[in-house]
Amino acid sequence: MRLWVISIPLLGRDPCLPLGLLISCLGLSPRRTIVPLLSLSTDTLRFALNLIISDLMSVQTYSVLIDSVCKEDKNGEAVSLFELMTRQVIEPDVVTFNALISALCKSSQSDEAAQFLKNMTSRGISPDIVTYNIMLDSLCKERRN
Repeated sequence: MRLWVISIPLLGRDPCLPLGLLISCLGLSPRRTIVPLLSLSTDTLRFALNLIISDLMSVQTYSVLIDSVCKEDKNGEAVSLFELMTRQVIEPDVVTFNALISALCKSSQSDEAAQFLKNMTSRGISPDIVTYNIMLDSLCKERRN
């Protein structure tokens, strides 16, 4: 039997960690869930895991992941997560955009931050007071330097 290893950004390629984490996040018992899953065929297992993942990955989940990655100064990974989110047809919200815009501004990438602001408004998402404060703070700091 060939083992199928799922790879979730930030969790690596350890087959046990993502599966156990997903099962636990759903509030299910690993003993009652993992053993039956392992008896499934590879295609059925892949389908079942995709259902579990799609249930867990919401705009809030992605926003938390993106914010966490941004706080580790890994803006490239954060942008990749954002792109993955939109490919999965999960619409970002103002919190998602604020995390990205803030991280980009803090790393002196205000042009990229402005692009995300344009992306945000083109999606019909209105910037809030936090968004404007982030952008104004960044622009003021750039003019001082």
